[in-house]
Formats: sequence, C-alpha cells, structure tokens
Amino acid sequence: MSKKLFISMLLAISLVSCGGKYKVVIQKEGEEKKTEAAATTQAAAPAVQEVKTSYQQELLAKMRPFDKNVKADLNSGVDMSGTAYRSLEGWDAELNKVYKLLKGKLSSSEQEQLKIEQRQWIKERDRKAEEDSAELGGTDGAMVYNMSLSEETRNRTLELAKMYDEK
Repeated sequence: MSKKLFISMLLAISLVSCGGKYKVVIQKEGEEKKTEAAATTQAAAPAVQEVKTSYQQELLAKMRPFDKNVKADLNSGVDMSGTAYRSLEGWDAELNKVYKLLKGKLSSSEQEQLKIEQRQWIKERDRKAEEDSAELGGTDGAMVYNMSLSEETRNRTLELAKMYDEK
C-alpha cells in the first residue's frame, strides 16, 4: 500500500470519527479532495441512524408486560384487591425513580416547585381514590381504591417522564 493511500485512509478515518464535518473523496490513486459537508444534507448523514427514544417511551415499554399481567389477574377474579395493590406498588416504584431523575435536572427553585406540586398531586390522588371507592365497602372498595391510586400514579409517572424528556 502506498504511503499516500495510507495517509488518505487515515485522514478519512480521523475525519469521520470527528463527527463527519468533512468528507474525503478519493479522486485518483492517493489524491484526496476535502469538501465541507452540510450537517443537514443526506450525504453527511451517518450510515446507521440512531433512533432516539424518550424516557416516557422506554417506561411504557418496560411496564407494558407488567400492566398486561395486572389486567389478566384482574380479569381472572382471583385476589383482585391484591392485584390492584401490586399494580400500585409497581407504578409507585417507577414514579419514585422518574421523580429523582427529574429532580436531578432541575434548579433548586424548580425542585422546590416540583415538591409542592407533588404534594398537591398526592392529596388530589388520594381524594379521588376515596371518592371512587366511597359507595363500595369491603374487598370491592379496597380494590377500587387501589386501582384508582394505581391509575392516577401511572398517569403522574408518565407526566413526570414527559417533563424529564423535555428538560
């Protein structure tokens, strides 16, 4: 391999690894031509395109099997109250994770505002669950209460995930 060709290849590799600002076109044996490549043109696009997913999308994908199992268990009629509670536990764990992640992206004042909003949301979530289950008693009431908490927690988790994605 000629020294010129080797240097051309080395230059091409280093330019590609530096983000592809330049592209090297080999014209003839060992000759090179350096041209500016616009970042928005298709010629400058990487061969393998990275597909970005949001935290919210990843969370939904992660929890899809969990939700499917909860739904199947509820439809079976066996231990519906326990199933509703397990659903709440699962979504509450995810809520706590995304809350911490989001807090890490916020300024001190934004963190304080989030804490205030979260406390208000908890009060509203609990009030709604009590209202949803007020007419029922016993096991049915507990199941409806836990399912209401679970659904509200799921919604809040996804809301916080969206906020995290937007920060």
